[in-house]
Amino acid sequence: ALADALEAKGVTDSALAGSGGRRQEGRLVTRHNGDQAKRRSGIVTNMKTVTVSETGRLTLPVEARRALGLKGDTEVEVEVDERRDAIILRPAVVLRREDAWAYTPEHRDLLARAHGDSLAGRVRKVSEDELKRLGS
Repeated sequence: ALADALEAKGVTDSALAGSGGRRQEGRLVTRHNGDQAKRRSGIVTNMKTVTVSETGRLTLPVEARRALGLKGDTEVEVEVDERRDAIILRPAVVLRREDAWAYTPEHRDLLARAHGDSLAGRVRKVSEDELKRLGS
């Protein structure tokens, strides 16, 4: 429909080519303007066009799967960035519920404080016997 609308307005294939777009099997494929900024920042290596099925499925190109280390049935996080008109896929990290405490803001603050103490030399060596006494 977009290709027909552009054709009706007199937009030619040569004009599309000059703006980074092309006609493919009766469809209009355009390169999003944000790609130039991404290329300058070194984020995009190769852009591929994939098709989303009626059920919402898509196949990621092998280069993208290799770059992210996606193998087999890997879960990914899906983020919609409306400002950049983008869908962001990240390999998901799944935690067991009993391990989630280690990632709470409170625990991460304690770790940061402990690391700061260690860097500043505020450490004390403790023997195995002292540790056993502390644990009892």
